[in-house]
This record gives sequence, C-alpha cells and structure tokens, in this order.
Amino acid sequence: MAQMLSARVIGAVQPFTSRFVRTPILAPIAFAIFVVGAYIGSGHQMSYVIKLAITGIGPGAIAALSGMGLIVTYRATGVFNFAQGTIATLVGYLYWEMTSNHGVPTGLAALIAILIAAPVIGLVLNRTIFRPLERRGASTSEKLVASLGLTVLMLGVCVIVWGAQTRLAHNFLPFATHRPVVPFGNDYQVSWVTIGEVTLLVITSVALTALFRFTRLGTEIRAVVDKRELAELAAVNANRVSAISWALGCAFAGLVGVLYASSVALDPYRTTLLVIDTFAIAVIARLRDLPTALIAGIVLGVAQGMIGAFRIEGPLAGPVQADILAMALPIFLILYRNLDEVGTSATSSRGLVTARFGRAKRTTPGSVITVLGFFALVAAVPFVVTGLHMKNAQEMLALAVAFLSITAVTGFSGNITLGQAGFAGLGAFLTAKFSTVGIWGIPNMPVLLAMLLAAVFAAGLGVITGFFVLRRRGLILGLVTISMGVLLATLVFQQDQFRRGFFLLHRPSLFGLDLSGDKAFFWFELVVFALMLMFVRNLRAGRLGRILGAMRDSETGATAVGISMRKYKLFIFAIGAAIASIGGSLLMYADMAFADRSYSPLYSLFWFAAVVVAGLSYLAGAPLAAFLFIFFDAALNQEGASLFVIGLLSVLIAYLPGGLVGTFYRFVREGAVPRGLMAKYVEATQRGATTPDPATKPVPEPVSVVASPLARDLLEQPR
Repeated sequence: MAQMLSARVIGAVQPFTSRFVRTPILAPIAFAIFVVGAYIGSGHQMSYVIKLAITGIGPGAIAALSGMGLIVTYRATGVFNFAQGTIATLVGYLYWEMTSNHGVPTGLAALIAILIAAPVIGLVLNRTIFRPLERRGASTSEKLVASLGLTVLMLGVCVIVWGAQTRLAHNFLPFATHRPVVPFGNDYQVSWVTIGEVTLLVITSVALTALFRFTRLGTEIRAVVDKRELAELAAVNANRVSAISWALGCAFAGLVGVLYASSVALDPYRTTLLVIDTFAIAVIARLRDLPTALIAGIVLGVAQGMIGAFRIEGPLAGPVQADILAMALPIFLILYRNLDEVGTSATSSRGLVTARFGRAKRTTPGSVITVLGFFALVAAVPFVVTGLHMKNAQEMLALAVAFLSITAVTGFSGNITLGQAGFAGLGAFLTAKFSTVGIWGIPNMPVLLAMLLAAVFAAGLGVITGFFVLRRRGLILGLVTISMGVLLATLVFQQDQFRRGFFLLHRPSLFGLDLSGDKAFFWFELVVFALMLMFVRNLRAGRLGRILGAMRDSETGATAVGISMRKYKLFIFAIGAAIASIGGSLLMYADMAFADRSYSPLYSLFWFAAVVVAGLSYLAGAPLAAFLFIFFDAALNQEGASLFVIGLLSVLIAYLPGGLVGTFYRFVREGAVPRGLMAKYVEATQRGATTPDPATKPVPEPVSVVASPLARDLLEQPR
C-alpha cells in the first residue's frame, strides 16, 4: 500500500518538476545566488563586485557574437562549424596585416576583413566543400569531419604564414581611444570599446531575428534546412540560400576575429580555443535561439568578471576562478537531453567507417612477414637518427598508441570521440603525480605501475563519459566528448599549482633495466605499441567485434536483437580512455615534461582529423596518422606544416574513402589507378550516391528491427 501511494505521489509531482526544471526562472535564480556569493566572497564590497562585472560585459558580447554566428551557420546549413575559431583567427590576422604592415586605416581594414574577406571565405567553403557533400546526401558525421579538416587546415596556414607569436592590432571601433564613460561616477567606468561591442551585438541580433522571422530569405533558409528536396520543389534555390548562409556565418566569425585581434590579442592556438569555448553559448541557446545566445553571452561574461570576487586561496583557487564558458559547455550538454540535429533524415545516415569489419581476418604468412618487417624497420630507427629527430621518433610512437584509442572507439563502434587528448593528458598528469610526489594519499610508486594506475582512473572517466552519451550520436556526441577535454584542460592541466613535483620526472625501469636512455626508451615504446596493437586487434575479432560493428551500423537494430548498448558503449569508452592514457604518459616521457598544450581540446581535433585521413577503421591508420602528425613539421622545420597537410587531406576525404590506408588497400585489391578512382567518384556523385565500393559502402539506418547484417549474424552465434 505504501509503495502504491509513493508511486502515485511521484507520478503526480513528476510532471510539475519536469516543467519547473525547464522554465527560464532557474537561470535568474542561479545567477542571483552567484551574485550573492560574489558579494560575500569580496568581503561585502558591492562596488568592487560591480567593477568586476563591468569588465566582463565586453568579452561576454564577443562570446555572444561568436555563439550567434555558430547558430546562424547551423540553422541555415545543418553544419556545426567547428572551423569558426580558425576562420576568426585567419580574418583577425588579415586585419592585423592590413593595419600593422600596410598602413590601411583601421575602419577600412575592418570593413574589408568583415564584409569582404570573411564572406568570400564562406562562399569558397560552400562551393568547394559543403555543397558537394550536401548534394550527395552526406551525413552529419561526414560534414563534421570536413569542418574539423578546415580547422586543422586554416590553423596550419596561420602558423606557417604568421607564426605562433602573440600580436595585437589597433582597435577599429569609433572613440576607442577616448576616455571612458562614467555614468555612475568615476568608480564605475565603462570603456567605449565595451559600448561599441555591446552596440554591435544588439544591432546584429535584431537584424538576424528580423531576417529569420520576417523575410522570404529566412523562410527559405528554414525550408532548406528542414527538407532540401521539398524546398527545391517549391522553387527555392537551395544553393543560393546555402551560399548566403555560409557568407553570413563567416562574416560573424570574421567580426569575432577582428574584435579579438584588437581587444584580446591574436595567437593561432589561443584565439581558436577562445572561440571553441563559445560553443557553450550555442548549446545554451539549444543551437537555434538567437535572443537566448545574446543573453547567455552577456550573463556569462559578467559572471566571468565577477568570479574574481571569490578570494579563495590554496589549491582550489585556480579551478574556482577558471573559465566559466568552459565549464558551462558540459553542464548544459548534460542538462539538455534533447538537442536535435537539423537537416538529418534516414536517407542521409551515412557514416565514416568502413563496412568490412567485425570478422577475424585469416592470418597469412605474407601478413606476418609484413608486420615483422615493419617492426624490424622501426626498431632500427635509433641507429640512424639522433638528437631532435630521435625525440620526434619517440613522439610518433607515443601518438601511435594514443591514436589506437580513436580507432577503437570511432573506427570500431562508430562513436565519434573528440576528447582523446584530454584522456591522454589525464593519464600523463596522474602518471607524473603517482611516480613523483604521490596524490590522494597514495605514495609515489614506480613509473610502470603509475602508468597502469593512471590508465585505470582514465578508464573510470571514460565510463562516466560513456554514461552521458548513451543515447547520443553524431554532432552531440562529439560536443559532449570535446567538452570533457575542455573541462580537464581548464580545471587540471592549466593549473600550475597542481604540477608540484613534475620537475622530478624520470623514465621507467624494468626488472633493473634502465630505460632512461633515448634508445632504450624508444624500444620500450615500441613494445608498448605492439602490445596495444594486439589488444586493439582482438577487440574486433569474434563476437565482441561483431557487437561493436552492429553498434556502429545501427544501435536500434542491435538493441532489437538483445545487445546491451549500455554495457558495450561504456566498455568501449573505458578501453579508449585507458589506451589514450598510456599514449599520453609515453608522450610526456618522450618530451620529459608535461606540456598542457599537447593535451588541449584543440589537439583532440587535430588527432581525430589525422586518424580519419590515415584510415579510421584500419589498425595501420594509427601509426600512419602519428607519422603524418610529426613528419612534415620535422622534415621541413616548419611548425604548422603537418597541420596544413592533414587539414588539406581532411577536406578532400570524400575522394579518399577509407582514408589513405583504405585507398591503398583498394588499389592493391582492384588494381585501380587514381584516374579510375576519380571516375568512379564522379559517376557516383552524379547519381547522388557515395563511391560504390562494398568495402566503404555506408550502411543506412535500418527500417526493420533486424536490418543490420552484423546484428543478424549475432543471432546465429552461441552466447
């Protein structure tokens, strides 16, 4: 009786609480609590809190503009533009170049950069990359990879042309050099730059809202995104709409870049990361609501300014005063259980990975000889390279191990993961702690034991990540995983107070054998890579491999035949995090330093793009991706060269189905030549289909519950 009464009470209360959680009143309440906390933390000095709040209005306005640009592009094209940060950086550098090196007046340079250069970039991207993808019905995942490729490519261009030095341009806003406004007395000064940024935000938000709600173009944009084919039947020029949308979205990115160049300073990596942080604004606005993006940007900017009022000392000072935008991204992704992807349908559910998967391949003498020859060749590297090149070789092996985690998670199960650099950094961080000064009451221990224990902790975080993405795929899955990397970088890696004892780093020893020398450590890495390679290979063999393949083909179909998606999704994310952790530890010992930039969220994007280019579903793709990631920078002695090559190949991945490894295997198997491959691709795209190769033919979402061939195969296997 009591249980029935309890169930009735819960059933009556649940709808009310569900509606209450979704009401906008919670945000003002949370902000009011934050203001009260800042007031108490400042020692009851409200004037000080207000001063801090004023300093956050300008950065909040820029963040809001960036979030609105993301929403415009996403609503109009169905593409979440991961490259917005590098587009902003590139346009910011063009503005700096015109004003600092060529004497162009700031106002004119800003107009050229924002209204000409940025829209032209958008038109070129639409015409050369995203229109062909849309024409052949590419999935969200394929568009996401193209966007990541643009991120890597443009960042490589910025680093090659302008270097990685920080640069500050002159401000283009009127009255920027004038004395600040003091509407409430000298204690509350508001700069003209802040006034200008807020004015730009208000004007653009009003204009965009009017565009989407009251103009024919706005109606056409919504129609094209909802159903491109039906819009074209209604005489809507979808190509023109897409081109205008890309030009408009890149103009927003250009505006953000110019504002950062003149108020924050330009740095290829840092500026791109700043824009990545503004992904939180778009997510808070549910990827569609422009007024919400405006309010969220200003509120979070003000909150970021006021966070300085919390005068906390000790090891928690850094995390408490960390970037609020970085912490807001994972929080709202978790709170918003339903973030629908626009413009998707059952006919466009093509994936990134090959369908020839899930069965143990027969080991032949030729394959054994090839593998042994590869390892013998790599083992001889220390005899021919020294110095900096030896360090590069060690980094390649460490990255090869970390890249195997991407192969396991995305290549084998189809779950996009953009946070592997975060797991690698966590492994490196914990290994350094466990092997030097200890942490959490655990005394220091040998390096090898520390690496294994760190991998266990990383696997635990992988399970947590997998839990939050149980029913998510595509774009939202990618955003959740990258948000975990953002959280780790912000709260852990960038906090200097957590690195106590890192100067005591030392390489491992094994059974009394010293591995501190460059040659010995390289061979140790090679052994670890071989072990991880065999382990990952076994993941795709037998019943487990067929289960992961069924998960990749269709989670709905796999669930229908009795596969526990919860168990296996948590399993593969835990395994991926553990492998990435070991790779991150090896990378740290190759450099003999913990470099937080090597594990930043930006590097997660670089890593994923490199593995996609090399061959996401092939074990050989991981070492090839590591080679691409290091080789061109080292060979040309030019930072950014490897990023440029990887980015260029990423945006051309449609012409290389299966990546470089898959293309090579197809050439060997079919005796194909590049001209024949191109002819096949052109013929296929003209029919509106992908390359008709059974090895790379994507599998659409099934109509029936047992449509996946791998799922059907599971029914025939003994449990």
